[in-house]
Amino acid sequence: MKKFFSFIRYLSKRIFLVTNIIAALLLLLSYLSTYVNPTESNLLPFFGMAYPVFLLANIFFIFLWSWRKKKFVYISIITIVIGFNHLANFFQISFQSASDGLNKNSISVMQYNVRLFDWYNWTGNIKTRNEMFKMLQKENCDIFCFQEFVYHEEKGFFETRDTLTKILDAKNYYEGYTHLVRGGHHFGIAIFSKYPIINKAALEFGNDINNNCIYIDVKIKEDTIRIYNTHLSSIRFQKEDYQFIDSLGVKDENVKELKDGGIRIIKKLKTAFIKRGSQVDIISESIKKSPYPVILCGDF
Repeated sequence: MKKFFSFIRYLSKRIFLVTNIIAALLLLLSYLSTYVNPTESNLLPFFGMAYPVFLLANIFFIFLWSWRKKKFVYISIITIVIGFNHLANFFQISFQSASDGLNKNSISVMQYNVRLFDWYNWTGNIKTRNEMFKMLQKENCDIFCFQEFVYHEEKGFFETRDTLTKILDAKNYYEGYTHLVRGGHHFGIAIFSKYPIINKAALEFGNDINNNCIYIDVKIKEDTIRIYNTHLSSIRFQKEDYQFIDSLGVKDENVKELKDGGIRIIKKLKTAFIKRGSQVDIISESIKKSPYPVILCGDF
């Protein structure tokens, strides 16, 4: 019996060790995902998405080996230390308030996906839009970057642009619309600025006509800053996709439906990863050529 329990302890230690090594390798792959373009490898982004899970797994093994006083504890410690910069980028912890670093030369920039100001919720969209306007006015920023922006040509009908220029005291603006729907409905992105705009341009995404990027050069006293605003490709989940995600873990889930739903989700994610990779390349090349300091805003 003593030999049997000794064998069980030996086997469990080996299983935990192998599992720890696998968890460490998966965590390393999640680090690598930030350096490899999805157009070159559409598998690595999935490891990047699972980074918190792999991190927690390695933290678990640190506690496990520490409790058992085993030198294997260094496997996960070293792996986490290697990706310390990744950890710092993923979890932002600040012990200063937002106003601590502000001075008279500071500017405030806000980016906001306004989701068409609740355009399609016909029963209450005017109320929702006005509440959003009040919030934006309260923020009182110098520059606003909006994604999923909507503008209607008809005066007095769901006004956005004219209202925003007044309440934000930002009379300078630049819009980039990807859609013009019958009736004068414009859909796209926009930048509103209290500072003069001395230059503006749009970057088109050849692989997605529904999304784009714009930038403006604003004059701030003796300086000039370039502000980018973009909306990268959406994953385009439909109602059935959200229903599938909500149903995960339900005991009565049909195996075939589970398989089909999982494959559908993975395909959509892979397509979005590849599209975004190419779009980021376009924006990155433009940023490299900018003669001015850059602020990048967007829905990524």
